[in-house]
Amino acid sequence: MNQWIETRNLFYDKNTWTKTELARESALSLAGLTKHLAKLLEHGDIICPGVAGSTGGRPSKRYVLNPDRSHILCVMLQKQALECLSYRILALDGNVVEEERVESGQITLDFLLECIGRACLRDPLVDLVVLSFPGVCSHGVLEVGDLKQLLGVDLKAAIEARFSVECRIENDVNCACIGYARARRCANVAFLFLPENAPVGCGLVLNGRLYNGHRHFAGELRYLPFEPRSIDRFVETLACVVAPAVIAIFDETGVRAAIHWRTVPLSYRPCLDWVPDMAPFVWDGLFTIAIDALKKRTMERKEDL
Repeated sequence: MNQWIETRNLFYDKNTWTKTELARESALSLAGLTKHLAKLLEHGDIICPGVAGSTGGRPSKRYVLNPDRSHILCVMLQKQALECLSYRILALDGNVVEEERVESGQITLDFLLECIGRACLRDPLVDLVVLSFPGVCSHGVLEVGDLKQLLGVDLKAAIEARFSVECRIENDVNCACIGYARARRCANVAFLFLPENAPVGCGLVLNGRLYNGHRHFAGELRYLPFEPRSIDRFVETLACVVAPAVIAIFDETGVRAAIHWRTVPLSYRPCLDWVPDMAPFVWDGLFTIAIDALKKRTMERKEDL
């Protein structure tokens, strides 16, 4: 990877740096950093709004990620009493630029593309769409899930072709698991979702990375031969098979059931964390996926994508 791209990516991890701090973090020479920072300033990736606080010597310039270099459209699809589409447009520093929630009797492909189109029209800076889906999505194609009318659709290709933007799609519970792992700074997490009127879902982050498995099927606990509310069985299965440090549990019914451990030795039992809501972790996970996608970009200009 080019050194200037590595320098740029440091601003995604921490939005503001001085040249001295960057040199210490990257092990690049000050002369090399000066060249890379000039290129990032030229292309609008960063800005230089002022100087850092002085400790007695010459004040250092402070360089900051340009939050409006581009924007991210995060879309959450849900099936509750009605089917629901929520979206947030985020600046690169994570601040919300705009948000909206729309309920529909049925979210069709045309309806979804229309909503994304309106958001992109209102904010021309959007050049990345990240979408969470309640089901299995493999290589952009929705294969299993609650929104039956979208199954078999190559949604990634449809969005990229219509709007000329990059698109990433991930299972909603996987997004929640990514967001939880980031918020709690935990490298080995399972996120267990117990819907009120739908099969159980699970996301896995192992060794700091989302684990999807073959064809993104990992975590589909609905296919285990257990009763839908067999929380004990699900928890013990996860403890034995993937051994997470933490199992976060969101029960949509609001019931906090007692867990009865049967066979897992005490020292190997993960911490159980009952969370009151899944949506904040999904949003955080979508933003994390977006930043990871931006870090992989090697093009210097939006129009090259």
